[in-house]
Amino acid sequence: MMIYILLLLFILFSYFFCMHIPTSLQKRKLFFLNIVFTAIYLLFVLRSSSVGRDILGYEQAYSLTKNMRWENFSYIYFEKGYILLMKICLGLGCSFQVFLGIVYAIILIPIYLVIRKYSKNVLLSIIIYYCYIYFEFNLTGIRQSLAMSIVLVGYIVFVESKNFKVVKYLIFVTLAVFFHNGAVACYLFILLLPIKSIKKFTIVIAFGTISSLIIRNYIFIFIKEFFDKDAFKLGAGLYFGGNIIFLLGLAILFLIIQSHQVRNGRIIKTNRNHLKIDSQTYNVEEVNIKMFLISIMLALFFGSETSARSYMFLNQVIILQLPNSINMLDAKSKLLSNVFFYVFFIIFFFTNTLLPNNFDIVPYKFFWQ
Repeated sequence: MMIYILLLLFILFSYFFCMHIPTSLQKRKLFFLNIVFTAIYLLFVLRSSSVGRDILGYEQAYSLTKNMRWENFSYIYFEKGYILLMKICLGLGCSFQVFLGIVYAIILIPIYLVIRKYSKNVLLSIIIYYCYIYFEFNLTGIRQSLAMSIVLVGYIVFVESKNFKVVKYLIFVTLAVFFHNGAVACYLFILLLPIKSIKKFTIVIAFGTISSLIIRNYIFIFIKEFFDKDAFKLGAGLYFGGNIIFLLGLAILFLIIQSHQVRNGRIIKTNRNHLKIDSQTYNVEEVNIKMFLISIMLALFFGSETSARSYMFLNQVIILQLPNSINMLDAKSKLLSNVFFYVFFIIFFFTNTLLPNNFDIVPYKFFWQ
């Protein structure tokens, strides 16, 4: 447990150290992100296979792949994209530890890029990533973590591209599906994108959530048969716990702040802050909120079924949207909100990640131990 506490302290002290370097704010921010993500990367790749509930299974699958013919993709239930990645790395003579190094580079670089490009409070973004659920999940759920980061690349392309934004986003989402089929959830964003008004979008999501819960059993049967998921639990119950309440509270916060900014004309129309798609303009903050709302609908719909983790694909915009929403507040409210969420997420990290140890990330061991 101590190594996670030390890394948290390292993140906090690095930020205050970097902010006092006599150079531009942009360079200080970049230096902070570089050293923090380097430390996180090293923690990921130097750990033993005993750290993270699923890692030992991934190591066994990697060893099993050595003895499989190149054209054989049916020897394990993993998605074909992940199997192909294993085969390529084995063909290059990579050990499992080197394979982890490649995997975590793919996972962390997109997270690094979205924070560097779009976060208006990089420290809070890092704290959310590290203390909420994403860092912990990245330590164990390799396939979904890879797919989530590929979706983030699609998000960046969607934001940055001038033409064919939707097509490019769909290409990356489809690629992500080949690493984890939970990425299918990201197609919903494009299906609902034509609803420009946040108010109308919220109403549609609310109505869609209620409707989907009414016919939930029938949709579950379709998902089980269409995706051929033998382990899919048709009888999985609904879940309305603390995390759902927290996400709903954040959604309300985002909507209130966004509505206030629009009413007061404080949303500045620039190439970076707005997207033009099929003659329509979409505010990037609104895009984040739409993804976030869809994620809540998915979390409510799947309930206690393991597929509920698919909500994380779209929910990961919390890393950007919460800091950016707080940044829209007045100076006093911004200070109080930042302090509150720093304390909240750090407490959450101890009480919901380290102490329960749900994904067996404690104790931490290096691969040579």
